[in-house]
Amino acid sequence: MNSYADTTYADEYLSQMYGEQWTGIDMGKKQYALNHASLMIDLIPSIEGIKYKGHKTNPYQEAEFPRNITGDEVPERVKQAVCQEAMYIVSAEEDIKREQAIRSGVRSKSAGSASESYASASELSGGIFKYLKSDIAVSLIAPYITYKGAYPIR
Repeated sequence: MNSYADTTYADEYLSQMYGEQWTGIDMGKKQYALNHASLMIDLIPSIEGIKYKGHKTNPYQEAEFPRNITGDEVPERVKQAVCQEAMYIVSAEEDIKREQAIRSGVRSKSAGSASESYASASELSGGIFKYLKSDIAVSLIAPYITYKGAYPIR
């Protein structure tokens, strides 16, 4: 899948907020993060009780957006959510590696006199936070989500 936001859009949007923290990242890493963030947004409807409002504009399109309630274009908020999640991905590599280790069963790790202990994988955030780690991205995508008998809790 391609990204909802291309690197040109992301550069314009994120450089205003994060400056060199985003612009200093190499293009390949940016594209990977944008593609990954878009995939995570598309996976949200796979969570039980969570769906996107409306229907895909074209029933044969693979991506979740655009939708009949958003017109023929991907909404700005969705593009911005992708950018925010991509920024989280490139700036939180250690957090992501730690979460992957927890999900694979690692309970603690030590290096010299320093050590860390982790919660179990079942204690990690669920719901929409299973896919999106950026609070800003979650807030941006929230208007397009409908919950069936469940409410987002973090």
